[in-house]
Amino acid sequence: MASRRGFSLIELLVVISILLVLATAAAWGLSGTRGADRSAAGARVLQAQLLGARDRASQAREPRGVRLLRDSQNISQLVGVARLQPAPRLLYGGVGSPFQLERDDVAPADGRADRREIHLLRGLGSGFDWRELQRAGQLTVPFRIRYPAQVGSWHTVTALEEVPGQPGQTLARVFSDLGAGDAARDPLAVVAVPADSPRATCELDLGSAAALVQPAEALPAGLVIDLNFSQVPPEWRQPGTLLDLWAQPGGALSAGLGGAPGWLALVLRDRRDADLGRDPADPACVGPSLGLFIAPQTGSVRTFSLDLTDVIENDTQTPGPDGRADDLFHLARSSAGGV
Repeated sequence: MASRRGFSLIELLVVISILLVLATAAAWGLSGTRGADRSAAGARVLQAQLLGARDRASQAREPRGVRLLRDSQNISQLVGVARLQPAPRLLYGGVGSPFQLERDDVAPADGRADRREIHLLRGLGSGFDWRELQRAGQLTVPFRIRYPAQVGSWHTVTALEEVPGQPGQTLARVFSDLGAGDAARDPLAVVAVPADSPRATCELDLGSAAALVQPAEALPAGLVIDLNFSQVPPEWRQPGTLLDLWAQPGGALSAGLGGAPGWLALVLRDRRDADLGRDPADPACVGPSLGLFIAPQTGSVRTFSLDLTDVIENDTQTPGPDGRADDLFHLARSSAGGV
């Protein structure tokens, strides 16, 4: 009886080579799928937090927010998000108030106000120093102030000014006119509402400086928001800036008290690519990238695909690829009506 013929060495090597190729392809595909799933999971974390802030603001009828958290080693990378709730507003004033309302007297400084409008609140050293509150971390400029407290209109304090030769006294300058002074006083008196007036009351909304940060939720391991390639307010790129988004009761979103641009776009990507500063269109990227589009006016939050088209040399605007995306957010703007 004829003996059974076995596999030759060459046949075995061919089979092993085929299996290695298939295993490598499967590993690459699985890695890409895991990266895409991780990016989508990170986007869902952010969407849930932002939409949750909108719901809480609607129910409470006052702002609720989220704070995007920087990586401790790299300020251009964000690794988590925390819920924000404003601290209780501070009430000041009444008889014996620690501040008074004043008009400008600079052109010339002659003891008569330059105009009737009131733009200054002078903190009196006996108990109220704007600079001291700032140094204690209780407020950051800009912040909001309501005059008179609880019943008046909200105004934005745009600057704090020291009073030369008067230690402990500082001026808070508001953008808009605070209204009429006391009726019994000269309409061009520098002190429009003195500290002993019942009208000398105010309410402070300290904004992000005094917001309560609740337990944070981290993005999936290895995933970051890369500010270097995101569309965000310029101040977000500066060290020490709080990256806060506040939902208003009507549904809109604002980036702190300073408002927000027409839109924001966050780029979620593999930390390894962000660490090396690779453009999302760079073929050397080890993981996929995903965009999160935020429309502050409507409060809309949704994911979008980054446009990785690379047919233009970005520096010279001449034809030819340069390893950098020509317009990462083209698809997001197109789907949002060309914002």
